[in-house]
Formats: sequence, structure tokens, C-alpha cells
Amino acid sequence: MLTDEKFTPHSAFLSEVELCERFKVNVATARKAVRNLEEEGLLYKIHRKGTFVSPPSRNKLILFVTTSRSFSTVGRVTPVASKYPTFQWLELPVDDLRPIMADIRHVFPRLKGVLFVRDLPGCIDVIRGVQTQGIPTFFYGSEAHTPFLDMTHSLLYRESEMSAMVMDHLKACGCRNIGFLGTDELVVFSARHEFFRKWMGENGFQIKLANVINLPREILFDPRKSFDEVSRRLKAKDFDADGIFCANENCSAVFVQAATALGIKIPTRMKVAGIEDDGIITERIYPQPTSVRIPFDEDVRESFRILTELIDDDEAITRRWSKHYLIKRQST
Repeated sequence: MLTDEKFTPHSAFLSEVELCERFKVNVATARKAVRNLEEEGLLYKIHRKGTFVSPPSRNKLILFVTTSRSFSTVGRVTPVASKYPTFQWLELPVDDLRPIMADIRHVFPRLKGVLFVRDLPGCIDVIRGVQTQGIPTFFYGSEAHTPFLDMTHSLLYRESEMSAMVMDHLKACGCRNIGFLGTDELVVFSARHEFFRKWMGENGFQIKLANVINLPREILFDPRKSFDEVSRRLKAKDFDADGIFCANENCSAVFVQAATALGIKIPTRMKVAGIEDDGIITERIYPQPTSVRIPFDEDVRESFRILTELIDDDEAITRRWSKHYLIKRQST
């Protein structure tokens, strides 16, 4: 229908009522059809004006595959995506992609590439499924996700270097009894815990189990439950850490809040440092935690740019590395 002469680029498309009358379908069906055409880049909407036909240059689609609907890259990618007018992109949770894998080229006929964004456990089958249909893939995330590294192009951040940077900083600040806050139930956090233990051994530090707080996965991202558990551990008589390595910004925030509520002076009594994505959480609390920052926004945009260049290129699997840096704040 879109090849009809009257549907020229940027011309108005049929309204839902017109679609219902022309094809004898109900409103829900018409609305879904329009939404599908929008997702494929064939149509676009202008608020309060209507739906219009996209120019041919917008017909290349890239899927951004994320962990869930709650994890979004939309705002982060828009600034760079707009610089590539030949591409449109659509965000899709991995659990929504898996059921349509066998029919993905039919569902998205203009699909040119798939970018897998961050910690996607159990999606190796999805990556392989996409690749078997000749669709280029790219993975952005941690080097800890070793199964992905040899099967797709990637941009990775180094867990070992970031963890060492945090620990070296705590040591330089005079900490001699360093603890850890995170979980062993997530690949990346487990890797950071492993590097923490390795660094402690290599630098002659003793690991005291009472100073290692591994939160259960089910409460890790629940601020109230995490706060209660960290508070409970801080009250224990055998907790005597003078420095804490926090696995991510959520951990840094909850630790600072719990310690402050208990009257523990930071950084006088205890110093806090960790790893963060963008500082949105850590910059809202006081004292602000010192962190090694992963340039997440820049990395996602760079991944998008690289994937657009790889679409028509059959080069061998490439691995690129993210650049992280230490941001010193009040907690140390």
C-alpha cells in the first residue's frame, strides 16, 4: 500500500478511521498496524498533526536489545542516532526478542543490525539466532561476559582495571582494612568481588569476612531493604572496615546513607569508593562517593556508530575497550 503513488515521502498517511473503513478491520487492529509500520521506519508521527510517510532513507533499522523494559537507552542514544539519518532504531527487551527469533526478518524486514546493551545473561542463543540470519551484531558491556567476546563485535569495559583503580585509591588514602559491598549473584558484581579478593591478596591485605557484604540479588536494587541490611551489618561488633569498595553506584549510595544515619563519619572514620555508570545517583547524596566512572552514554553512542559502519563490512570480529576514569569526591 505504501508504494502507492499518493504516498510520497512526508505525505499524510491514512487515519485509523480510514484504515478501518478501507480494510474492514477494527480500531485495535488498525492501530497495531500503524505502530508496526512506525517501528519499521515506514511511518512517523508529528504531535497533533498526524501520521506521515517516512522517506526511503529512514528504512534501515537497528534493534537495541536491553535487559528489560525498566532499563532504557532511549535518552542516551538519541543525540548520536540523529546524526545518522539513514538509520532508525528501536529498543526491545531481550525477552520480547526471543519469541520472534525464527521470524525476525519477517517481523522487521528492514533490520540491518542488532546492538546488545549491557549485562544480558542467557542471551547467547539470541545473538547466535540473529547471526545465523546474516544480521550483524554488536555487544556493549563488561569483559566479565566472556561467552560473548569471541562471537560478536564488542566495546567492553575492563573490570580488572576499574577495580584495581578503586582499591589503589583506597590504599593511597590510608585504608588498611578494606571491605566490599555488592553481590555474587550477578556476573559483573561477582567479577568485581573476585578482583577485590585478588587485589587484597597481591597487596598483602587480609580479607575479613565480617567486612564483606554480599547482598542477595532480590534486595540489591531495593533501596529500603538494602539500607536495612547494610545498617544491620554496620552495627555488628566485628565490622571494623576503614574503607569500602562498592560494586556500583546503588551500593555506594546505600552505604553512605546507612553509615551517615548511624553517625559514622565519612571520610574521617570510613572512606567509600566504587564504580558508577553516570553519576546520576551518586551526585545526589552527601558526601558524594568517589567513583571510577564508566562513560556509559558515550559508549552506547560509540557502539551505535561502530555498528552502522559494520553493517556493510565483513571484517573479522573486533574488540574495542572503553575508557574509564576516577572521579574524586567527598567520601575519600
